[in-house]
This record gives sequence, C-alpha cells and structure tokens, in this order.
Amino acid sequence: MSDPQKPGNARPATADSLHQRAAQLHRQGDLEAAHEAYAQILKAAPNDLGALHMSGIIAYQTARLEDAARLLARAATAHPGVAAVHIDRALVLQAFNRPRDAIASFDQALACVPNAAEVHAARGGLLQGLNRLAEALASYERAIALKPDNADVHSNRGVVLQALGRLEDALESYEKAATLQPNDSDILRNGALVLRALGRPAEALARLDRAAAIAPASGDLQADRGAILLDMRRLDEALASYDRAMSLKPRDADVLANRAAVLHALGRYAEALAAYDLAVEIDANHARAYSNRAGTLVELGRDREAKASLDRALAIEPDQPEANLNRALFHLRDGEFREGWRRYEWRDDKGRALMQRPGIPVWDGEDSLAGKTILLRAEQGFGDAIQFVRYAEMIAALGARVVLEVPAPLVRLLSGAAGVIEVLATGTALPPADFQSRLLSLPKLFATELNTIPAKPRYLAADAASRAKWSDMLAELPHPRIGLAWAGRPTHKNDRNRSISLDDFSTLLTADAAYVGLQPDVRAADKDQLAALPIRLFGEALSDFAETAALIENLDLVISVDTSVAHLAGALGKPVWVLLPFDPDWRWLLNRDDSPWYPSARLFRQKTPGDWGGVFSDVRAALQERLTSS
Repeated sequence: MSDPQKPGNARPATADSLHQRAAQLHRQGDLEAAHEAYAQILKAAPNDLGALHMSGIIAYQTARLEDAARLLARAATAHPGVAAVHIDRALVLQAFNRPRDAIASFDQALACVPNAAEVHAARGGLLQGLNRLAEALASYERAIALKPDNADVHSNRGVVLQALGRLEDALESYEKAATLQPNDSDILRNGALVLRALGRPAEALARLDRAAAIAPASGDLQADRGAILLDMRRLDEALASYDRAMSLKPRDADVLANRAAVLHALGRYAEALAAYDLAVEIDANHARAYSNRAGTLVELGRDREAKASLDRALAIEPDQPEANLNRALFHLRDGEFREGWRRYEWRDDKGRALMQRPGIPVWDGEDSLAGKTILLRAEQGFGDAIQFVRYAEMIAALGARVVLEVPAPLVRLLSGAAGVIEVLATGTALPPADFQSRLLSLPKLFATELNTIPAKPRYLAADAASRAKWSDMLAELPHPRIGLAWAGRPTHKNDRNRSISLDDFSTLLTADAAYVGLQPDVRAADKDQLAALPIRLFGEALSDFAETAALIENLDLVISVDTSVAHLAGALGKPVWVLLPFDPDWRWLLNRDDSPWYPSARLFRQKTPGDWGGVFSDVRAALQERLTSS
C-alpha cells in the first residue's frame, strides 16, 4: 500500500506525538497497539487523514476487510484529492471481491494523478478479470505509454490480445516482455502458446525449451511441451515430456488425459484407457477425458462403453463441442440420422466463424431461395465435397442460383455438377450472395434419413475431351482395367487406420488384369517397391480431380481405401470396392457390404481391429470370381 499523505495544516504537538507513536508501533509490527493509537487520534479529529488512512491499512493487514473498506471510504470522502487513499481503497475493495467498486476508486485516483502508470496497469487487471477486454487493453496501453519498461504490463497486454484473437499482436507483446524480463518462464510460456496457435510449432517448442531451462521443476511447461510435440507427431518425444510432467504433477488429471491422448496416437490403446480411467478417478467431472476416452474404447471394440463415456461427458458439460461431435458420429454410423445431423453441427465449433463468409446470412432451411443466390462451401476433405455436392441439385430445385466454393483441385470436376451455376476456388473473390451454407449442413436442412438419401447411380461425369484423351493413353492396356488407391493423405487424423501397406495390395495383382495406380503422389516408402510391381502410374498427369475422373471412367473397377478416390468412383457410378477398418468412418455405417450413398460400391470390412489380412482374403476371392465370370 502507499504511504499516507500528510495534511497541509500543522497539528498540535499532542497529535504529532500520537502520530509518531502510532507509526513507531506500526513499524515494530505491533498492529493492535498502532490501531489503538490511531483510534485515539480519530476521537479528537474524526477526519484526520493520516489516522484514517493508516487505520484502514492496519485493518487490511489484520484481515478486517470491512473495517478497512469503511475507514478508507471515510478518508476518501473527507480528502477526495488524495490519490493514495483512493489507490489503497481500491486495493482493499479488490481483496474484498468488489472489482467494480475498485475500478471506480482507481478512476478517482486517476482524476488526481492522471499519469500514474501503476494505477492504469492495476485498473487494467481488474477490467481483464471482468472480461471487459477492450477497456483492459486501453488501460494497459496507457500504462505502457507512461512507463514502457514494465514487463508485467506488456505480458498482461499480451494475454488480453490473445483472448481477443489478435495473436500476432499478442506475440509482439510477449516478445517485448521477454526482452525486458528474459528469465521469466511464464512470459516465455505464453509466447510459446501463441506461436502454437499461429501454427509455428517449431518456434513454440524452442521457446518452451528456454522456459523449461529456467524452471525445470514446472510440470505445466513439460505438459505444454508434450502438447506441441503431439501436434508435430513426434509421439515418442511427446510421451517423454508427459512422463516428466507426471513425475512433477502425479495427480494432475489434465496431464493424465493428455498423456493418454499420446498413447492413443501411438496405438497403445490399453495403456491409454488406463490413463484416462485414472484421470476421471482423480477428477470425476473431467468432461474432455471422458470424451477422448470414448475414442480409445472404440479402438478396443467396446462401442457400448464408448457411448456411455460420451454421455457422461455431455452430462458434465452439455455444450462441449468434441463430445457432441463424437456422439454425432456414433448416431450417423448407426443410421440414426436425425439426431446425428443435429449434433453434427458441433463440428469445428470453436472455429465456426472461420467456416462462414462474413456478411452473408446462413441459410436455415426455412427462408425461400426462389430467385436467390446461395453460396455452398466445401469443408473438411476432398471426399466430403464430392459426396455432398449431390445436394446442389436439390438446392437449385428450390429456385436458387447455386455458387460452389471448393478447393482448387475440385473446381473443374464439380463445374459439371447438376444445379451448380458457378464454381470458384476456395479463397477467391466471391460474387454477391443472399445466403450461404456449408455442404455438410445440407443433410440436416433436408432432414435426410437412410431411405431419403439422394443416391443417383451417377451424379458426376468427366468431360468428353478428357475421357477421350485418357482412352488414348490407356489404349495399350487390356481389359479388365483395375484402379488401385492404397493410401490417403498422411495428415488425415485416422490415416494410420485407413491407409494400407503396398505389400497387402500387391497380393491382389494377377496376370488376368491390368492395374492402374490412382495416387497422384506416391509416398517415398512405396516408390522402390512400385518399380517392381505391374502397376501403371501416371503421377503428374493426374493434375486435378477432373483428370482422375476421366481416368476412372476408362477403368472397369476401382479398389480403394477410404479416401477421396472411393468417393469419386462412387459419384461416377463406377464399380468401386472400398476397404474399411474395423472402426470405419461414419458414412459407411455398420454391418453392411453396400452403401446407401453410392449404389455402385461394395464394402469389405475388417472383422477384428487391424486385420487387413482377412479383408484381402475376401477381396482376392471376389476378384477371382469377377475375373473368372468376365
């Protein structure tokens, strides 16, 4: 607290001696005796500034907050021009959990001393606590303008900017704070978390390593380090960081849950489940742990328990996006479309604003589209856009002019989709539109059920010129011609389960068919092996999906893992055999070898987790039967 202001008029000698005695008692730590001495002064002079002020300070120091607030309020009323009184009253009100009153006291102090940087900074902290972020930012910036070398204020400004989503500005504040206070591990940590949010994990990791060198006993720093290493898919290192965090915080449910996520990513499902179980034992209300635990139970083939775990997460936190989305995936996979589509709207909820173009109303399924322009936006993967562009025709039937925004590799292909007037690449300038919708929201808006899926045998086609070009390129290959796709995007979150080794696919190759690779990019690990296999590759000639479609149109059969090629073949009406893991993506449903989305598809499923051998045994038998009968 501040030193009391001395009044301008001289006191009688007796008052001065009492003040001296009270101050001495205070310095000696005899707070009760000092309090009594100041009480004697106030009996004679009820508005004595020093006695009121110091009595309020002593009451605060002895945890008598109500007395402190009352005494300092008297001092402020009697001496409104004394800034120190308003400041100390604000600090007492803050301790008394009266932040709005504390802000008012700081404002009175600033009326007396408008250039007090510390007061602006303290006021900013209170506003930040009330989530009045714009006002807090203004207070911090005023404090910095008056005193630019206060690292804590720069750091607090960074926290506010981070909360406002101004990440680059937040990083600049943290870097300024770190320059002023280079050995503050908290400042370094906050900067690292912003770098992570900006998609700069290597820099984030380097900054965390600096912080950890300063504070080696910080479990939080080790846990953050594990999270960034998980982002970078450096799983063994991530696990080592979480193990260190566990040694420092052995009963921390968050650390346990995050460590479990790494074990899950490593395919060590039994250990992951044990870690999740311990996390919820420590914190029975850890909704995220219950939600993620469900994914591990799915991998272990324990679906009923997984659903129960998600239901527990939602009972704790009904608006948790991840749990709602994961529950949606169960509903959709089980064919419970009504509830599934409803919950599926939780996808990417934290970044939902980024999924819509600002200034364009979102179509709710009720507003008339007659004569209106609607922007349909692709999301997630290429396969999703291919699967759900079928709804464009239904939108057009409502009288709308349909503009489609999709990733550039899909533009040529989807320009021929029924009902679409114009197709633009993601990120390009858009024409004016009356409404917008994400493609994967359309099944909900059309109340799609299993028996009402718009499933034309064929709803996309390659253009005639491209088909003819590929016909010439394949002229030397005999029939039957079979296209193969054995791997999807390596960055897909479930790529480990859906992509298959080329060794397995090579067991399908016989002399009775010609084989064509449908992978525009071949993984480095496959290149040497492909050179020895009778699979024709076209590489860069598959420059976009329109070219891949034209190639597929010249084939007799496509055999594919669950990737965009499978969706493309189904949309083209080409016979396609889709190879699925034990826990398939929701769109392939369960316990059936056909797809209500693609009439030309045949599904081959793992019967037990990880058993691709059984799948390829079934595919070889089916392929032999097809070749024999053709």
